[in-house]
Parts: sequence; structure tokens; C-alpha cells
Amino acid sequence: MGQTSLSSLAKTLAQSYGLPLGRQELVDESGNITTTPDQIVAASGGKESLGGAAWKLNMISAAVTQQQNQRQAQKAESALQAGLGQVRSRGRGSAAAMQSGMYQQLSQLYDNQEYEAADFSYFIMKEQMDFQRDMMRRAEKLQKKKGIGGMIGMIAGGAIGSIVPGIGTAIGAGLGAQIGGAAGGTGFF
Repeated sequence: MGQTSLSSLAKTLAQSYGLPLGRQELVDESGNITTTPDQIVAASGGKESLGGAAWKLNMISAAVTQQQNQRQAQKAESALQAGLGQVRSRGRGSAAAMQSGMYQQLSQLYDNQEYEAADFSYFIMKEQMDFQRDMMRRAEKLQKKKGIGGMIGMIAGGAIGSIVPGIGTAIGAGLGAQIGGAAGGTGFF
């Protein structure tokens, strides 16, 4: 009973989130998630991002854990009710009355057994860090292009300034640097 309802809950949630599972079970008998976000990304053919898959698995894991904890609370309540029923049906000092403590302990055992949701936040953070690293790499590449363009512009501006009388070398070099910087930013170099 536990496995099928946990499996069906996980499978229903995965389908509603659009996760590609196929015939694979998402949870085991204990309610543990058996698939990782990178496996889902691979199965989706790139349609699913690593962070998105991790977030969806976190949500599914939280729902499965909530279901498990509710079951434990129901078991605890049932044990207490069974103990109360024993006490009511028998007289004082009977074996049933003495067993009521056992039912209370059983209830506490069920109530103290809490499940914890799996956490796939690592995959979300990894995706964010990869994105930041990619953006920094692009910015460095752009700066290099601008630097090369500026250098070529300065050389060309210096040459223009030395060839054309009346325009100083500094003005030509400055003008060339601006032109080169603009050309470097457009991807020309």
C-alpha cells in the first residue's frame, strides 16, 4: 500500500511538472527519490535545465515526505485509539489495562519517526555558478576584443596623425583608439 500510493503520487506530480520518466519508478519502497536531476536532463534531450529539474524533484520529494509524515501521524493516532479501546473494555487491573502503556509507547514511536525530504539544491546552485562563470568568460572575451581593437586603432591613428600634417599624433591616436574600441565591441575583431 505504501509503495504504490507514494509511487503514484510521485509519478502524478512528475507528469504534471512535465518530467520525462518513461517506465522508470521515481521513488523506492521507502519513498526515496531514485532519479537525479542530471539524469532527467539527459532523458529530456536538453528540454529541461538542471536547476529546473532539481527544483521539480525538490517539490516532489517534499510532497512524498509530507505524505509519509501524515501516515506516521495516522499510525500514532490509531495506536492510541487501540489502547483507549482496550482500557474501556476491561476492568481495572486487567492485562488489557496494563497494555495501554504499550500502545502509548507504540504511538510515540510512530509519531517520532519523521521523514525528511531529499534536497537537490546542489544542482540548482551548480547551474547558477555555471551561468555566472559563462557570463564572466564572455565579458573577459569582450574586453580582450576591445583591447585588441583599441590597440589597432591607436596604431592606425598614430599613423594617420604622422601622415596628415596639422593633426597631432596624440589626436590621431585618441581618435583611432575610439574607433578601435567601437570596432572591438561590435565583434569586428
